[in-house]
Amino acid sequence: MALFESLLLAALLALGAGFVDAYGGQFVRIQTWAEFDDAVSAALRRGGLQVIEVPTQRARNVQQHRGVWRAVSEALIPVAAG
Repeated sequence: MALFESLLLAALLALGAGFVDAYGGQFVRIQTWAEFDDAVSAALRRGGLQVIEVPTQRARNVQQHRGVWRAVSEALIPVAAG
C-alpha cells in the first residue's frame, strides 16, 4: 500500500468512531467472526446508524477480486459470442 493510502486509512480509522458518534450512531471494530455476529445482532436490535468496522487484508482481497473478475469475464465470452 502506498504511503498516502496508509496515512489516509490511519486518519479515517482514527476519526471513524468520532464521525459516527457525531451523528448519534454506534461504532464497533471487530476482530473475530463471533464479534461480527454479536455486533450485527446488537445493531439490528438497536436500529439507527450502526457502523461495524471489519478489518481485511487488502492485498489478499485485491487478488481474490481480480481472480473473480477474470473468471466471470472468461465465462461470459461464449455468451457474448452468441
